[in-house]
Amino acid sequence: RYLDGMFSCVSYGAIRPSLCPTLVRPAYSDLASFKDASMSRIRRINRRTCSSAVSRLMRVLWTTLVGFPVIFRISGILGGVSILGLWAGWSGDLFAAAERGNPAARLLPGELAHERWDLTARFASGHFLFAEFLITNFGLGDRNAAVIGHVIRPNGQSRRFRNGRRESRWQLSSDRLRMEVGSSLLDQRSPMHQLRVRKKSTRIELDFYPRGPAVWSADFPPSGYALDLLDPAAQAAGSVWVKGMDEPVTIHGTGAVTHSWANEAESDLVQRRLEFFLFPDEQSEMSLYLADLTTPHGARSSWLVVKKGQRVVHEAQNFHLRLDGNVKNVGSYYLPQQFSFESAPSHPHIKGRVELDRLLLLYDPLADIPQPFRFLVSLKLKPRRMWLLSPFEIAFHLDQASAPITLTGTGITKVSFLNPLPSPRPDATVSLFQGFRATGPFKQLPGWS
Repeated sequence: RYLDGMFSCVSYGAIRPSLCPTLVRPAYSDLASFKDASMSRIRRINRRTCSSAVSRLMRVLWTTLVGFPVIFRISGILGGVSILGLWAGWSGDLFAAAERGNPAARLLPGELAHERWDLTARFASGHFLFAEFLITNFGLGDRNAAVIGHVIRPNGQSRRFRNGRRESRWQLSSDRLRMEVGSSLLDQRSPMHQLRVRKKSTRIELDFYPRGPAVWSADFPPSGYALDLLDPAAQAAGSVWVKGMDEPVTIHGTGAVTHSWANEAESDLVQRRLEFFLFPDEQSEMSLYLADLTTPHGARSSWLVVKKGQRVVHEAQNFHLRLDGNVKNVGSYYLPQQFSFESAPSHPHIKGRVELDRLLLLYDPLADIPQPFRFLVSLKLKPRRMWLLSPFEIAFHLDQASAPITLTGTGITKVSFLNPLPSPRPDATVSLFQGFRATGPFKQLPGWS
């Protein structure tokens, strides 16, 4: 039974149907109405009824690799595999309006349910911080937790940190706003939120202050996929130290926080998730968040939020968004040189262009999965995540009576691939590894002066 339980870890998300069809749903239909109390029984039935050739082969591989259980430790399982966010959840009312905008953990009952909190932060010292906290029922037991993040130093060097704990081996406060996973902590209780990482090679003490209520759109993401923008530009301050630094450095800057979850395999809903973060500077209180989702069938949906201080001054979805310019590639993962966007002509009205410029970090989530499971998962999924510095030029017309506000600077674009997308212009591809800056002209939007 122990070996069966460990084998079930590789039968997750999108590869479950191809490996073992009986693991996709309970073996008997009368079990479908049960929730938490029936989950262990469902798993036992699934394991007994799964007898495919691939299943038997993987169990043989597992038993023959004597030292493998040591390598396949919890931090590797949760910090690597679960970070992909490829799990299905129980089909329930997970998106009720009363629940939206609340950063508290939901502790979803689905056998493979998950939710995660993402932080993207930039600091005046030249450091960047990308962190993710996750709760999932994936793997052995329910309500496992994982943390994975990256610190980018001003010289471009990156340091990854991660933690993973099984159920009952991590702490969650009674209000579900504070979670502590090993040496990593996220506390989202007002008025000051905290992020702490205290590992031998990474130490982070960060306080951030949310500005105003969260924002979300029930119609923007595909059905079964939820995304809350908790804050597009929270003020952050603290200190950071990673191995190789002489001493901790004081940091202050801005961070965006999102909260997302899914009740289906994410790879069936989203193939690419593109996000752009514009943080306010000293001269302006304007912040902007733009998200563009591409489904496996090629359909796209977009969402835009503009805030001035604590107030939302503009929100739009499925506006005109064009990916253009020469195509760049990271291996077989193609990116546009730039994208431009424009909302409806009525006021408030916004239009802008963003160039995907310098690559800050390229991350392969499969790198944390040991063999032979990495190879098995890669037959179905080839995920990548990347963060890029992105110069922008944006014009915002609040109303007819006021003059337009022009914003220029450099934001951050995050692109998450579940699988590669085909190149729209393979003849014009520019490889990032041969120099990331575009060689083609930077096209102007109609009406730009």
